[in-house]
Amino acid sequence: MRHLMLRQPSRYMQKLQEEMNRIFDETLSDTSFLEYDGGKLEKVWRPAIEMCEQDGNYLLKAQLPGLTKNDISIDIEEDSIIIAGEFKQEEKIKDENFIKSEFKYGKFTRKLPFPQEVQSENAEAHFKDGILTIKVPKSEEEMKKHKKLEIKD
Repeated sequence: MRHLMLRQPSRYMQKLQEEMNRIFDETLSDTSFLEYDGGKLEKVWRPAIEMCEQDGNYLLKAQLPGLTKNDISIDIEEDSIIIAGEFKQEEKIKDENFIKSEFKYGKFTRKLPFPQEVQSENAEAHFKDGILTIKVPKSEEEMKKHKKLEIKD
Protein backbone atom coordinates (compact mmCIF):
# COMPACT_ATOMS: atom_id res chain seq x y z
CA MET A 1 0.00 0.00 0.00
CA ARG A 2 2.77 2.41 0.89
CA HIS A 3 4.54 1.67 -2.42
CA LEU A 4 1.38 2.58 -4.36
CA MET A 5 1.06 5.92 -2.55
CA LEU A 6 4.61 6.90 -3.44
CA ARG A 7 4.05 6.19 -7.13
CA GLN A 8 0.96 8.41 -7.38
CA PRO A 9 2.72 11.71 -6.55
CA SER A 10 5.50 10.76 -8.93
CA ARG A 11 3.06 10.23 -11.79
CA TYR A 12 1.29 13.48 -10.94
CA MET A 13 4.59 15.39 -10.95
CA GLN A 14 5.57 13.81 -14.27
CA LYS A 15 2.27 14.88 -15.86
CA LEU A 16 2.68 18.37 -14.39
CA GLN A 17 6.21 18.60 -15.80
CA GLU A 18 5.02 17.47 -19.24
CA GLU A 19 2.28 20.11 -19.23
CA MET A 20 4.72 22.84 -18.16
CA ASN A 21 7.13 21.80 -20.92
CA ARG A 22 4.32 21.96 -23.48
CA ILE A 23 3.31 25.44 -22.34
CA PHE A 24 6.89 26.73 -22.48
CA ASP A 25 7.50 25.14 -25.89
CA GLU A 26 4.39 26.76 -27.35
CA THR A 27 5.17 30.12 -25.77
CA LEU A 28 8.81 30.24 -26.79
CA SER A 29 8.26 28.88 -30.29
CA ASP A 30 6.08 31.89 -31.10
CA THR A 31 8.58 34.59 -32.02
CA SER A 32 6.03 37.40 -31.84
CA PHE A 33 5.51 39.76 -28.94
CA LEU A 34 3.69 43.00 -28.12
CA GLU A 35 5.50 46.31 -28.46
CA TYR A 36 4.37 49.81 -27.55
CA ASP A 37 4.53 51.87 -30.73
CA GLY A 38 3.21 55.42 -30.97
CA GLY A 39 0.47 55.16 -28.36
CA LYS A 40 -0.72 51.64 -29.15
CA LEU A 41 0.29 48.07 -28.52
CA GLU A 42 1.25 46.34 -31.71
CA LYS A 43 2.17 42.73 -32.35
CA VAL A 44 5.68 42.45 -33.74
CA TRP A 45 7.83 39.42 -34.36
CA ARG A 46 11.49 38.56 -34.70
CA PRO A 47 12.77 36.67 -37.74
CA ALA A 48 15.26 33.85 -37.20
CA ILE A 49 18.89 34.87 -37.66
CA GLU A 50 22.36 33.34 -37.78
CA MET A 51 25.53 35.31 -37.08
CA CYS A 52 29.10 34.06 -37.36
CA GLU A 53 32.66 35.23 -37.97
CA GLN A 54 34.24 34.39 -41.32
CA ASP A 55 37.50 35.63 -42.86
CA GLY A 56 37.66 38.85 -40.84
CA ASN A 57 33.95 39.61 -41.31
CA TYR A 58 30.75 39.18 -39.40
CA LEU A 59 28.30 37.25 -41.55
CA LEU A 60 24.65 37.62 -40.65
CA LYS A 61 21.72 35.78 -42.26
CA ALA A 62 18.03 36.38 -41.63
CA GLN A 63 15.08 34.29 -42.82
CA LEU A 64 12.57 36.62 -44.48
CA PRO A 65 10.45 34.50 -46.83
CA GLY A 66 7.80 36.28 -48.83
CA LEU A 67 9.43 39.71 -48.67
CA THR A 68 11.25 41.75 -51.28
CA LYS A 69 14.37 43.81 -50.68
CA ASN A 70 12.15 46.93 -50.70
CA ASP A 71 10.32 45.61 -47.60
CA ILE A 72 13.54 45.53 -45.55
CA SER A 73 15.50 48.26 -43.82
CA ILE A 74 19.07 47.79 -42.52
CA ASP A 75 20.90 50.25 -40.26
CA ILE A 76 24.44 49.68 -39.01
CA GLU A 77 25.58 51.53 -35.93
CA GLU A 78 29.09 51.50 -34.51
CA ASP A 79 28.33 48.55 -32.27
CA SER A 80 25.19 46.91 -33.68
CA ILE A 81 23.00 46.25 -36.69
CA ILE A 82 19.24 46.78 -36.92
CA ILE A 83 17.10 44.87 -39.43
CA ALA A 84 13.48 45.97 -39.71
CA GLY A 85 10.51 45.65 -42.02
CA GLU A 86 6.92 44.53 -42.28
CA PHE A 87 4.93 41.61 -43.60
CA LYS A 88 1.72 43.09 -44.94
CA GLN A 89 -1.43 41.02 -45.15
CA GLU A 90 -3.30 41.38 -48.41
CA GLU A 91 -6.71 43.06 -48.07
CA LYS A 92 -8.56 40.26 -49.86
CA ILE A 93 -7.09 37.68 -47.46
CA LYS A 94 -8.29 39.63 -44.39
CA ASP A 95 -11.89 39.02 -45.47
CA GLU A 96 -11.50 35.24 -45.73
CA ASN A 97 -12.90 32.95 -43.03
CA PHE A 98 -9.74 31.24 -41.88
CA ILE A 99 -9.89 27.96 -40.06
CA LYS A 100 -6.22 28.29 -39.11
CA SER A 101 -3.38 30.65 -40.06
CA GLU A 102 0.17 30.44 -38.74
CA PHE A 103 1.54 33.08 -41.11
CA LYS A 104 3.26 36.01 -39.42
CA TYR A 105 2.06 39.48 -40.34
CA GLY A 106 3.13 42.82 -39.00
CA LYS A 107 6.32 44.67 -38.23
CA PHE A 108 9.57 43.00 -37.32
CA THR A 109 12.82 44.27 -35.93
CA ARG A 110 16.09 42.74 -34.79
CA LYS A 111 18.93 44.65 -33.16
CA LEU A 112 22.08 42.60 -32.85
CA PRO A 113 25.26 43.78 -31.14
CA PHE A 114 28.62 43.18 -32.76
CA PRO A 115 31.22 41.63 -30.45
CA GLN A 116 33.84 44.08 -31.80
CA GLU A 117 34.04 47.31 -33.80
CA VAL A 118 33.17 47.09 -37.49
CA GLN A 119 33.77 48.93 -40.77
CA SER A 120 30.18 49.87 -41.50
CA GLU A 121 31.12 51.76 -44.68
CA ASN A 122 32.31 48.47 -46.25
CA ALA A 123 29.25 46.40 -45.34
CA GLU A 124 27.34 44.52 -48.06
CA ALA A 125 23.81 43.13 -48.14
CA HIS A 126 22.25 40.61 -50.53
CA PHE A 127 18.73 39.19 -50.63
CA LYS A 128 17.91 35.97 -52.46
CA ASP A 129 15.23 33.29 -52.02
CA GLY A 130 13.96 34.80 -48.76
CA ILE A 131 17.39 34.91 -47.11
CA LEU A 132 19.00 38.25 -46.28
CA THR A 133 22.80 37.95 -46.09
CA ILE A 134 24.87 40.78 -44.65
CA LYS A 135 28.67 40.88 -44.54
CA VAL A 136 30.25 43.45 -42.23
CA PRO A 137 34.07 43.63 -42.02
CA LYS A 138 35.67 43.92 -38.60
CA SER A 139 37.61 47.13 -38.02
CA GLU A 140 41.26 47.09 -39.05
CA GLU A 141 42.23 47.86 -35.47
CA GLU A 142 40.27 44.88 -34.16
CA MET A 143 41.75 42.58 -36.79
CA LYS A 144 45.26 43.66 -35.82
CA LYS A 145 44.56 42.74 -32.19
CA HIS A 146 44.20 39.10 -33.15
CA LYS A 147 47.33 37.12 -33.64
CA LYS A 148 47.56 33.44 -34.41
CA LEU A 149 50.14 31.73 -32.24
CA GLU A 150 51.97 28.73 -33.47
CA ILE A 151 52.82 26.01 -31.00
CA LYS A 152 56.54 25.43 -30.75
CA ASP A 153 58.17 22.11 -29.94
